Amino acid sequence: MSKHTPGPWVVGELNKGPVAGTVPVHTADYMESYRSGQLVCSVYGTAAFSYANARLIAAAPELLEALDDIIGMAQAGRMVHVINRAKAAIAKAKGE
Repeated sequence: MSKHTPGPWVVGELNKGPVAGTVPVHTADYMESYRSGQLVCSVYGTAAFSYANARLIAAAPELLEALDDIIGMAQAGRMVHVINRAKAAIAKAKGE
């Protein structure tokens, strides 16, 4: 499997500048340490769709980790903890 930018990722604010209508997705350290982190992607489209898509993209690292854990835990017979993590990742993707 290919490597990706380590999570967590966060959704930035709707860009109103030169690339109006885009929503950035950054590494969490970008937001927490005054932009020393990394831009993961910019999502284009109407504001509602851009935010919805950006939330789903930002949840990708957690979703991938939760799915990996589901497979591992299912094979080991332990599911409750993993199901709770999967639900949290889904809620993040839905903006809940």
